[in-house]
Amino acid sequence: MNSVAVVAAIICVSALACSFVSIAVPQGSTKKVMNIVLGVFILCTMIVPIKNAVENFNFEISVADSAEDLTASADEAYNNAVISETKSILESNLKSVLCQKNTNIEDAEINLSVDENGGIYIDSICIYILKKDENLTSEIIAITKEKYEIVPEVVTR
Repeated sequence: MNSVAVVAAIICVSALACSFVSIAVPQGSTKKVMNIVLGVFILCTMIVPIKNAVENFNFEISVADSAEDLTASADEAYNNAVISETKSILESNLKSVLCQKNTNIEDAEINLSVDENGGIYIDSICIYILKKDENLTSEIIAITKEKYEIVPEVVTR
């Protein structure tokens, strides 16, 4: 819309300039010739932007995604967001549970999967601990198995 305003402003300024020139020209044959020249000038001022717009217009038509494709990608994005948030909550919960049992860990990573019915389940759990806490491995496995019903992989760093 900005380019339309610019074109309109140029046409207005051109018309004003032509009006002032027309007023300044003396009556007679010079005035008639000058009116023709100014009329052609105003006409060119209006035609050039239209010609440029037509030249720059892109006639390529692309096929938009179907509504089903758009819906499917929106559903996938929503499902990915749900899985990501669930993973974050479960990891935070696991760290909290282990911390309450005086078992400090470096990090926890829970991998989730989705079954054919859309259900989310824990695929694997990987818990990272420091070398000095290696003696807590069996306790970490027991707590995690009790809470999540899956045996975690405990990795020492």
